[in-house]
Amino acid sequence: MRRSTFASAVLSALILAGLLIASGEATILSSADERLVEELKAARRSGDLAKVTEIMDILSPSERRAERIEPLIHPEVGFAPLQNSTDDRLWGNDVLVVDTEYLEGATDMVSSSSGELFLVVEHADDFSMRIYRSSDGGSSWLWYQNFYSYDYDILEPALTVPENDEDYLYVIYELSTLLQVARIDLLTDEITYHNVEVNEGGVHRPRIVTDNIDYPGNYWLYVIYIANDPNNPILTYDIKAARSMDNGETWGAFEIFNSQSFNFNSEVDITFGGGIVYATWDAWETLTTYGVYLSRSSTLGMNWDPWLNLTPTDRGCSSPRVGAINAGQAVVVAYQDSWALDDKDIRLAYSQDGGDTWTKESCIDCSYDDTRSPDICVDPNLGDFHVGYWRENDTMYSHAFHSDPTSWTPGLVINDTNQSSFEFSPPTMAVEWNLNEVAIAWTDERTATRAIYFDRVGLSTATDQALPAAFSLGRNYPNPFNPSTTIGYALPTAALVTLRIFDVSGRGIRDLVVGETQPAGSYEVVWDGRSEMGAPVASGVYFYELEAGAYRETQRMILLK
Repeated sequence: MRRSTFASAVLSALILAGLLIASGEATILSSADERLVEELKAARRSGDLAKVTEIMDILSPSERRAERIEPLIHPEVGFAPLQNSTDDRLWGNDVLVVDTEYLEGATDMVSSSSGELFLVVEHADDFSMRIYRSSDGGSSWLWYQNFYSYDYDILEPALTVPENDEDYLYVIYELSTLLQVARIDLLTDEITYHNVEVNEGGVHRPRIVTDNIDYPGNYWLYVIYIANDPNNPILTYDIKAARSMDNGETWGAFEIFNSQSFNFNSEVDITFGGGIVYATWDAWETLTTYGVYLSRSSTLGMNWDPWLNLTPTDRGCSSPRVGAINAGQAVVVAYQDSWALDDKDIRLAYSQDGGDTWTKESCIDCSYDDTRSPDICVDPNLGDFHVGYWRENDTMYSHAFHSDPTSWTPGLVINDTNQSSFEFSPPTMAVEWNLNEVAIAWTDERTATRAIYFDRVGLSTATDQALPAAFSLGRNYPNPFNPSTTIGYALPTAALVTLRIFDVSGRGIRDLVVGETQPAGSYEVVWDGRSEMGAPVASGVYFYELEAGAYRETQRMILLK
């Protein structure tokens, strides 16, 4: 991949201005050391730890170089498998990811569909952030990339990787007045930098997500962040979202959700599921009302619904995280509900119809302890919800089936010692869906220096799942789409199933399932945008209809070419 002349000029200007971040490979090395660094990268990617150790022994005389390329390798530990009941989940021993002289700050973790884990860590003490990589499900971690700024702290990094298209890893971060995305080519390790916004008032706490998981190379990126008012940066700010349709190179479709609020310490989050983008944040609506809010876009960020309040506004509800399933319409917003200084609960609002209606103030952990800082992830295979959070110096875990987001398993303590820290980094979660495991990482203070630890546990198999509670036909995703889309549906009992596509005139276009008796469970079917004869159909509005016994439901979708 080559940068354009204009992009190169911008990058040069940023370097001169001291704003551009330097990657871990941007250091002065001899030609011999450069070859060794390339060999080291190849050994890391292939998992050849013996070769990694050999090269590191050669490079170790230079403390400067060693700091830039040092891998962090820890002994493999055993992880306990899931037992027959979801209440009997067993977690393994904590795995040390990194323990350095620097204060570890905010973290974020993602899993690729090829099975790799990536964890980004903010090092506020030396203006840097670092990405660590695991190719064995988190049993061992290697340093992957360093990012340095010459003048400003790199703060609040967040990650995303497109599923079914592992060419790129994206990391977004705040750099004073600059909101920037670094795009890392996972095949070549090349990094390109792309600005989302330059705001003289400052930018804060970005989050990033991709939408499409159906086919490679055709996905969009979405970000949500806080932008201070340049005219009054201390007192007022906007909650904003933006979209990229070209792999993060350019950004547009800016949306302001909550303008002129009164506190830039808000938390924001964004996710994609069931063909819908969901954005959530906490904010002051007035000087006396503070709560959690949400907006959604069913047009892939082109238009957004008016935002709505999900919580009471008199208790300081904050720190929202949102998760949505792909094959259906369930979405959950978990948040911290502050009754008093040391009396905080983890609650949720949820919808089972794609955000049309909401049930509010359900409990995940209402123990009336000092419980804070939830994170949420969704199993893409089974569509279930997993939440990690902090309670009284412990990292906690709870789980709910997507068919019943009100019934959460009792909170389980994950960390081996009572030294978990919420102040610098709440827990971060990801599902390793090719390994069928859920993973969690957190900041820990069990040693003299702050460290990042990791743990994981197996997920239940489909036979352990609760059956769907009712017949349902999910919204297709993506929508609009080109060239294919996925349709999900659920059967609480065995039924004779037919799933058809037809156009606005009622003319049949394609029969995806015809008179097939299917057992109870959740299903997905892909329509490739072709007719029964195999010809591509024209752009336009189409309908899909599910018949399952006496149940019948129809949904609309849009094909855009």
